[in-house]
Amino acid sequence: MRKKAPVKTGSHRVPLTPETTEWRRRLLPVGALWLCALAAYSNSFRTGLPFDNDWVIQQDSRIQAATSENLRLIFTEDYSYKNSSSGLYRPLTTLSYLVNYAVLGNGSNPPAYHWVNFALHAINMTLVYWLGLLLFRELTGGPLAALALAALWGLHPLLTESITNIVGRADLLAGFGIVAGLHFHIRSTDSSGPGRARWIALFVLATTVGMFSKENAIAVLGVMVAYDVIFRAGSRPVAELWRRCRLTYLALIVPFGIYFLLRASALGKTVIPAIPFTDNQLVGSSFFASRLTAVKVLGKYLWLMLWPANLSCDYSFNQIPLSSIGDWKAWLALAVCAGLAGLALFFYRRQRTISFFIALFFITIAPTANLVLLIGPTMAERFMYVPALGIAGCLVWLVRSGSQRIGIPFAAVMALLCVACGARTFVRNWDWQDERTLWTSAAKTAPSSYKVQVHLASALVQPSGEGLEQAVGAIDRALAILAPVPDRLNVPQAYSVAGFFYRSQGDALAAKNSSPQSQSWYDKSLDALLHGERVDRAIAREVRSENEARGIQTAASGWYPLYLELGETYLRLSNVPQALSAFEYGRAINPIPEFFEDMSRAYLSNRDTERAEITLLEGVLAGADSSKLVSELAAVYREREPQSCAVRDQNGTTSLNTGCPEVHRQVCAAARNLAALYRRMPQMALAQAIEARAVREFACGDAGAR
Repeated sequence: MRKKAPVKTGSHRVPLTPETTEWRRRLLPVGALWLCALAAYSNSFRTGLPFDNDWVIQQDSRIQAATSENLRLIFTEDYSYKNSSSGLYRPLTTLSYLVNYAVLGNGSNPPAYHWVNFALHAINMTLVYWLGLLLFRELTGGPLAALALAALWGLHPLLTESITNIVGRADLLAGFGIVAGLHFHIRSTDSSGPGRARWIALFVLATTVGMFSKENAIAVLGVMVAYDVIFRAGSRPVAELWRRCRLTYLALIVPFGIYFLLRASALGKTVIPAIPFTDNQLVGSSFFASRLTAVKVLGKYLWLMLWPANLSCDYSFNQIPLSSIGDWKAWLALAVCAGLAGLALFFYRRQRTISFFIALFFITIAPTANLVLLIGPTMAERFMYVPALGIAGCLVWLVRSGSQRIGIPFAAVMALLCVACGARTFVRNWDWQDERTLWTSAAKTAPSSYKVQVHLASALVQPSGEGLEQAVGAIDRALAILAPVPDRLNVPQAYSVAGFFYRSQGDALAAKNSSPQSQSWYDKSLDALLHGERVDRAIAREVRSENEARGIQTAASGWYPLYLELGETYLRLSNVPQALSAFEYGRAINPIPEFFEDMSRAYLSNRDTERAEITLLEGVLAGADSSKLVSELAAVYREREPQSCAVRDQNGTTSLNTGCPEVHRQVCAAARNLAALYRRMPQMALAQAIEARAVREFACGDAGAR
């Protein structure tokens, strides 16, 4: 037998193990994969924070400091923490953002986040390559087929939403859990002794990362079963197969069990809101129509794998209309899916690898396919991150078989396909540069999505006001798309944005002394906002009813920006009482600084200076951007009484003089009002805290009186 060449390490000679030799032999192809991916994604590092990245990166306070309290909140709260209740639990994804933001000090600097995303994708490409070596190990030219698989999958433009879009990191981490988990499962069952224990430990680590990053990583269990059934079940008795594989299956109890326990604890505090019909209209349709539409979406995914020319970041209502009995696209998709399933059965004994790749596609797309469980979106390209691997595997096998028959070099054909995919990926990355480029691109591909039109409207307007007319046109299209939707299934956000743009158009005309025209735009703004209010109240009633049925006390709920816009439009129409009513309702949902400012302005327009001052003091006590509110309050005091004792200026800093009798009286009144607001929300702990502060700091003995 031929001996392995030794390697000198100091004064010792350490023999190379087979695994070390294998890794070194594969460094060159892995490096080539990374370089190709880097070329395709080189322009992604220049993109900003469009789409959902703003609220995930910039508005989540948990990631802005590496503290024990923030770590606790990451593992005990909803993924969308304080932005909404999404019913999602992804602590490791959020933790990765904390590492970027606070530990590495990247803050809101996008390139650093993109580099992390790219590194995760590069790792996944390596894992896919190694998985391909296992799947193609009995195939002539297996290493080349494995390299082609990793390259075609890793460079495919359908994956850009998971890589270039920073919040796609959840898919990258879940993909790692599935691919690495399968790889380590195969390795562990093919090993014995201490080596097997190492693979099982890595398996538990990988599946834990996947499950705690995104829910669809649960598909790793199905993929493992598919591999064992397709590649192993026919060669040994079931009992023997179970004895060989059982340790990794039993090991899944650890990550799965811990995940579901923590998830239940984090999400059990409130009722998970219903899936919005405008995000996924399948929730409001019959079983037949919804499932037929879901099958049509599978067909769209398959088509985008073959021809990724038209890609979009959104497919909301009504880009994918509900399917009916006469929808030929849906029936064609059903025929294609049935054909793929038939091929998987046909190749089960003849070509197990192709059978496995087809199974991989169906298993990994199942959690997001809306066939069994209805989820948030009807369709999203990020859902194809791992399922695309199954289709890529089929394409590699198909190209290899075809090239052998007609005598064309397999490597040349795959190189051409990979270059085409890489080029399309490079071009697609530019769409993610900013909000304007992203939604302009989406409007070309998905013009019937209401959400695309709403976001496009916001992206078109420049700070100077340029683009307002185009924005109004986009918002008109959005409301036209939503027109058939009943209030209880509609979405208030679109009407809030519409009210803002219609009012802005009125303001622009008013600045040109065109009062009759501006008045008509204010009326149009009011109509849109009142429609949005009806929608918002209908949704709030359903949320409240569902919470009460479970015995959960609820705070006021709704889309609070709608009430800011409604109040502003009422002020333009000189209807101060209705403006105050709208502001008051919105403030009870979320007492942000703008509500205190706008209410104060409304009182001033009604010449009620006392109420205006107390309202600003309420905002100061609430801690809502107090420096700005103090400046505005000081200006009100000085305008009313220039020599008032209420304001002090020291070293260029303006502050309130709580020793001034007038200020003291108003502070105590503000504390009573704020405590009453917190009780209505209901936020009893905040109400008690403000009462205690009023007594402790300002000696307001009756702060708790109501």
